[in-house]
Amino acid sequence: MESIEDKLIGKRFDPEKRFIQLGGTKVDLAHLCRDARGVEDALNQAIKEDWAEARYNDWDTRLYPFAEASDLVLQDKALIDNYPPLYTDIQTTCSDCDLGPCDLENGNTSGKGICGLGFEAFQARLSLRVACRGCRSQFVDTSDLLDYAVKEFGPDKEVSLGARHDISDQALSIGILTGQYVRNLSHLEKALSYADAQLNKLSLASYQGTGSAFDFENMTFHAGSVLLLVQSIAELVKGSCFGFQRGADKDKLELDHWPPPNIACGLGNIEVDKPVIAFVGDNFLPAWSVINRLKENGLTEEFEVCAPGPVGLDIARFYDRVRIVGTMVNAGKFVRFGLADVIVASTGCSPLDILGEAKRSESRVIWVSPQALGGLPDRTDDPGEEIIDDLVGGLDAVWVRDVDKAGEIALEVAKQVKRKGGYLLSEEKAKDEAKRCKDDCDLCFNACPNGLLIGQAIRKAKEEGVSALHKVETGCYFCGKCDEVCPENIPIRDLIVATLKKRAPEDKFVIRSGRGSVPEDEIARSAFTLMNSPGFCWILSCGGSRDAEDVGWLANELTGKGCVSLIAGCGAIEAGRYFDEGPGKFLFEKYTCEYAVKNISSLGGCSTMAILQESSAHWARTGVHISHYANWAEVADITHRLMAPPVVLWGRCPERMYATAAGLIRMGHQVIVGPNAGFEWKRYLLGNHFDRSKWHVWDTSDGRKVETEPGQEHLLIPVETKEEALTMYFGLQQKPGASISIMRLLSFTPYIGSYEKYFGELPDDWQWIVTTASDLPVRHKFRLLKELSEKWGWETEGVAIKKARHRDGRLLTIDEFAREYSTHEARFFAKTPELVTKKAKENLRKEGYEI
Repeated sequence: MESIEDKLIGKRFDPEKRFIQLGGTKVDLAHLCRDARGVEDALNQAIKEDWAEARYNDWDTRLYPFAEASDLVLQDKALIDNYPPLYTDIQTTCSDCDLGPCDLENGNTSGKGICGLGFEAFQARLSLRVACRGCRSQFVDTSDLLDYAVKEFGPDKEVSLGARHDISDQALSIGILTGQYVRNLSHLEKALSYADAQLNKLSLASYQGTGSAFDFENMTFHAGSVLLLVQSIAELVKGSCFGFQRGADKDKLELDHWPPPNIACGLGNIEVDKPVIAFVGDNFLPAWSVINRLKENGLTEEFEVCAPGPVGLDIARFYDRVRIVGTMVNAGKFVRFGLADVIVASTGCSPLDILGEAKRSESRVIWVSPQALGGLPDRTDDPGEEIIDDLVGGLDAVWVRDVDKAGEIALEVAKQVKRKGGYLLSEEKAKDEAKRCKDDCDLCFNACPNGLLIGQAIRKAKEEGVSALHKVETGCYFCGKCDEVCPENIPIRDLIVATLKKRAPEDKFVIRSGRGSVPEDEIARSAFTLMNSPGFCWILSCGGSRDAEDVGWLANELTGKGCVSLIAGCGAIEAGRYFDEGPGKFLFEKYTCEYAVKNISSLGGCSTMAILQESSAHWARTGVHISHYANWAEVADITHRLMAPPVVLWGRCPERMYATAAGLIRMGHQVIVGPNAGFEWKRYLLGNHFDRSKWHVWDTSDGRKVETEPGQEHLLIPVETKEEALTMYFGLQQKPGASISIMRLLSFTPYIGSYEKYFGELPDDWQWIVTTASDLPVRHKFRLLKELSEKWGWETEGVAIKKARHRDGRLLTIDEFAREYSTHEARFFAKTPELVTKKAKENLRKEGYEI
């Protein structure tokens, strides 16, 4: 009698495509995946071009094309088991359905809602909801972009990440979830349709799901992975259809000084005597239309094009005369400052009352997103000339959903509109407003997310004027909470913006435009430079830090100590402000931008954050020949253990960044959040280096379970200062499996140095990280060996370790220690027994494991 499984295989696998010849081995797709319908050709190509026969015969690989969250629980479970969630901003009452509200903490259902949802699971469900919301704005913008590109260029338009990417090398974030080789826009449509379906399911679960806390964590990770896929789609479209510059189109030898640091940033670089058009939000298409017209008519010197945040970084990749005025979270401050004659606005990562802020300075607004705004009537089909006349005549804003038409209108209105000027508080008016501030109040300080001394500064402004608020202004991201709580109705944000009058002329700095993706040949070449580096470092920021210099300081410290640094999104703008008085250079002038040691590369806007995941995960293919197509578990496992560097995420944390971080964490990155962002997260993923049960791996060759040093102690951890972030970064660089002593030495040295410099003592886990005397920093070696001997009971002789103390108390020879502790033998290990070789699984089954 035919089994149920055989019946399903007969239904789901085309007999002519089921078997694939890999060298001398016949591969059965039915043993690799559950259902191959619609993806047979893609999987066939991946196996033929990307797989190694010997590895297939040794390992029991499983593929999940167009994966659901529940398909990818293996790696997620390994992460959550080691790093259990710690939920914050606790909510005890659920009102998500008509059966509620349910008190999940003190109710009559033993801590569960009517639907059976538990207290901890509800916190995890709320975390999923934040991640889903964070995905949506990027998804909507990418969907509009792809739809526009298909109409403009046709569905067969070829796509790539650049000339130096081969078909197997590009779009890992898409291939690892879908199994697709993407070649054209129609393939991207299919991938985006998959993303839409996944986000719909995840969003529904964030309100109606009744699973365990782990189930929701699995879905939160999946939301992040889907967001990175969406960002990868956007990158492919931008580079392939709209001429965004890409490092993969340049010769490798050109990249140390390309792109040049020539993007003028800051308010002081805007020539206000020219018509000024500002673009705000995610959508660069109106700017693309405007700039093409300026170029065609030789008008690029006649107009100023400026933008904050992601759209500014996008424009910089095809137009080097753009003036980037700052980050998106600070956009409200710049709009109220009033430099723009016309603002073309779209949805973005951060909420903004664009109509209210623009009206204060008579800037005309053209809203281009499909979503309605502030009751504006849809005038997309009205005659363009009529819309222009209305805006020039004094109408505040219009809604025009056609981006090409919006661009044409913006250009004409900018030429004709005449604004009165003088929108900021005068010194006299500012002092009068400040006099109403009471000495015993300070509600504004209590409400400020950055803890700025607002009241103190306002009281000083009674005598000193608006210059007293300079430090407040640089640390303010214009959330408006101070205005809301002021009992005297002092226009605090007007006082803050007035401060810009003095700072704006000096607000000038330069950055490099984004370089886009990192091809596999650069990734492979960087391996040779790591012998002189403490490792890779990824830096992210949306801005909004209390101290605007923090991101630049961190970027300078990490890059200056020899890291291979990548920075994406508004973090590049924040870092670009850093100025080194010694050489007299801004950060991107000080360092070159090759993907190599002591270099920092700016990738571009928000969509380039997918490249961070891809540049790490490609090591699985480059170094160990693991195909990434539909093969999440194996790629994520080796990336987490060996190559995923810590990510420093600094400043304010819009929900998009929450979701992005979830995706990067799922691939094994460790995320350090702070200073204020660290207190805005729904949950942290913390480890415990004292709990020995958490620190082990499985030898893939024989299945042996091996205790390791407590490396990569946390997955998601908040810190309060930039110094703590720097030290934590080097601490998280301690990876079991980094088996080359020189690499361990290079990361261990700054860990010891930073900890002692900023905290005045050795870290409390350093003795568990040491595996040989070669790991120890040269300048500290004698002192550390002495402490290992006297305090921890190791046997040393001169500069050598004769016997090492295992954490279980045994004193072992170095050979014994290498076998029973850490992964210092340069053997392959996995975080879960399901990912060891077929032979090792047989050994584990004999020992009673169910695998």
